Amino acid sequence: MRQIGEGIWQPLFIASFSTVRDFWCLFNNIAPPSFLPFNTHLFVFKHGIQPTWENIDNKNGGELSFLVNTQEEALDEFDDVWRNTLMGLIGEYFSESKLINGISCTSKAKYAKFSFWIRDAKDEAAILKIKQEWVELCNTRLNSQFKNESLAFKPFSK
Repeated sequence: MRQIGEGIWQPLFIASFSTVRDFWCLFNNIAPPSFLPFNTHLFVFKHGIQPTWENIDNKNGGELSFLVNTQEEALDEFDDVWRNTLMGLIGEYFSESKLINGISCTSKAKYAKFSFWIRDAKDEAAILKIKQEWVELCNTRLNSQFKNESLAFKPFSK
C-alpha cells in the first residue's frame, strides 16, 4: 500500500499471473508473511478487482478472517497458512470459489491476519462452506488454533 494523501492509502500493483509457472516465479520471489515488516499487506485478487471495500465487486461482501498469534506460534506455521490458502485458491479447491474475490495477509507486531474477501455477505451457506473448506485445507499444522470457531466473518457494510 502506498500513501497518496493524508490518511488515504492505495494498493500498489506488483504483478499478475495467468499460468502456474508465472505464479511460482512470483511466489518464489516475494517474502513470506513471517518476513514482512509490520503493517504490511499482501493481496492476491482476481483480475480487475481492487482490494478496497468500496470496489463494486467488494461493497456488498465481507471478510472471512483468521488471526495467528505470532508470539505463540512458530513463524513457519503462518507462512504455511498463506501458502496453503494460495494453493487452494489457485487450484480451485473451494467449491464456492466464484464468491471469493481475493485473499489478503496483514502482518502486525503480535499477529498475522489472513482473510478471504467474499463477494456476497448475504450468502451465509456459501460462507460457511468456504469456512469449512479453509479449516480442512490449513488444519494440518495449526490444529490448536485453526478451527471453525476461530474464523470470523464481517460484512464490509454495516
